[in-house]
Amino acid sequence: MLKRKLTALSFATSSDVSRNAGGFDVCSDATLPNLPVELIWQIAAHLVKPTLTHDFERLTVRKRKYDLCALRLVCRRLFETVHDVFLSAAFSALEVDLTLSHLEALVDIARDSRYSAAVKTLHFVMAEAWPDADDWDEAYDQEVLERNYIERGAGAILLRKALDGFSNLQAIKIQPTMWFPGNSRFVTSRWPHGEGSTTSLMSTIFAALSLSTARIKTLAFTRRHPFTDDLNGPTGCYIPHFSIPSSSMAAFQHLTTLDLVIALRPSKRFDLSMAVAFTVFLSTMKQLESLSIRFDSHVLSEIVTREFLIDCKFLKLRRFRLEVAWVWKTISGCCPLLEFVRNNKHVRHLEIAFMDLDEGGCTSFLETLRTECRDLEDVSLRYITEEMSAVLFNERKCISTRGVDGMAAWLSEAQRSISIANTDHDECPAARYENYPDDSEYDSSGSG
Repeated sequence: MLKRKLTALSFATSSDVSRNAGGFDVCSDATLPNLPVELIWQIAAHLVKPTLTHDFERLTVRKRKYDLCALRLVCRRLFETVHDVFLSAAFSALEVDLTLSHLEALVDIARDSRYSAAVKTLHFVMAEAWPDADDWDEAYDQEVLERNYIERGAGAILLRKALDGFSNLQAIKIQPTMWFPGNSRFVTSRWPHGEGSTTSLMSTIFAALSLSTARIKTLAFTRRHPFTDDLNGPTGCYIPHFSIPSSSMAAFQHLTTLDLVIALRPSKRFDLSMAVAFTVFLSTMKQLESLSIRFDSHVLSEIVTREFLIDCKFLKLRRFRLEVAWVWKTISGCCPLLEFVRNNKHVRHLEIAFMDLDEGGCTSFLETLRTECRDLEDVSLRYITEEMSAVLFNERKCISTRGVDGMAAWLSEAQRSISIANTDHDECPAARYENYPDDSEYDSSGSG
């Protein structure tokens, strides 16, 4: 149909040109293959971009592997004309769902150098759409069976094959997903693999990266809003994911951007070895320029933050964000957050949210920012405590306040920006775990 319409267009254009030949130079027939590449690309841009994800409606019709129809516009000549332009734009970022068919399709793309060389970003998501109630049991069991197979190691093997084929891969992004809210089938079924959350996704990705030859620069969670709390279960990665042998750390050592959401697993106990493993994981990243860490539990953060805040020094770090954290003083009396700021004075952008410090810690923290962090350009404080709010608005000799929609303040002497977004500290994300089921009976390690 498209070809017939374009042919008709070409006839009309040719006749118009012949009638007006006296006024301007005669142009070649305006058939689609003869159009300038830029104009062809404008037409091709209206096509749906390639994706490896699926929703349930497509799943019920057929298991959809990668579809090359987007490139089969009209003819081979047109394909060759637009091929390079289309590849660089449409294949630079691929969305991937960790199902067997989609991972197989990703491996197929990685094996073809024409396509694999164009891939720079892989965005991993998990389908949130589910079948209608009439077809729930059959479709649910089929989906869980396949994902269980992937999570048992097949996914990491396939993904590693794909990663090895993407020579220009620069970024891996993960969309946090929790299929099952607190009152869902998961609570009654008690199937550990039925969790289906980002924690399972991260486990597969970390395993594949550790074994692959990929050297990415960005590993990040993509979030609708940095402080959203609309999910009722683990939406990040577990601390044990960072216990990686030094021989398998090569894939992470070139990271310049790291954005993590770290989840509390309700049935697990945390010890110092986990905090040390996380610190070791971070300390190997000598090229890191942007670090963002959000914990889903203050309890978890209390153990982990103390270690890495004191020990980690990043020579190139320019942006640091810490969310949901208890930061208490050590036995020697030093504040880990102050030590981090002093060890990383070249940080330019600092963002803190849901953070509790020891009594008197807020004053010392702000004073350190003012006097010691000469490269600091802006500080964002969100969901601050009453103590920090009092410090910001009462110490007039250090802090000058000016209202911008009632939510801003500036450090007057250093001319640096402090923004305050919300002073209600009771909306803690950790509250989601009150209704989350304990899964200790499924702990394969035998420990609680």
